[in-house]
Amino acid sequence: MPLVTLFLSPRAISQTPLGQPRTLNALESLLRQQFAVPRGVLQLNVVPTLYQTPHVDVYMSVRCKDTEKRTSERLDKDILPPIASWLKEHDTTVGMIRLEKYDGSVGAAVQWGNLDAQSQVDGANVEDLTGKVQFDRNNVSRVVRDDGSGAKSEGSDSQQVEKVKT
Repeated sequence: MPLVTLFLSPRAISQTPLGQPRTLNALESLLRQQFAVPRGVLQLNVVPTLYQTPHVDVYMSVRCKDTEKRTSERLDKDILPPIASWLKEHDTTVGMIRLEKYDGSVGAAVQWGNLDAQSQVDGANVEDLTGKVQFDRNNVSRVVRDDGSGAKSEGSDSQQVEKVKT
């Protein structure tokens, strides 16, 4: 079960296609193809970040089972380069992919529900990542919806903001 965590900088979220669900669907398809796993096996988590050092638009952390098809040579030559190329083609200027293989005999997994029904990212079950995050000393303000279309937020002449105490 490849576990892929994609850490996106504010620039990557707001100025590249990676903040859009359809692009994340395409990335998930590419990852499944590269790791040769069916839908529902690969787990893609997208994490917006406020700060990363060293600065990168995208940091991808991959953890996958060590198999005969996932040799270090094959990972370096056949699996990771197409992923990096795809990310570059989607307007990321600086990025990094880190991959860690693990021995499958030391892990376990449990699943419930119909994962196939929720396997596509869409507007119904995930918010676009194009919302902006701002910090001040005492509050975190997060724009609930700012898709760049000029649409007004529900019940307001300006963007709807929810505040969360830190």
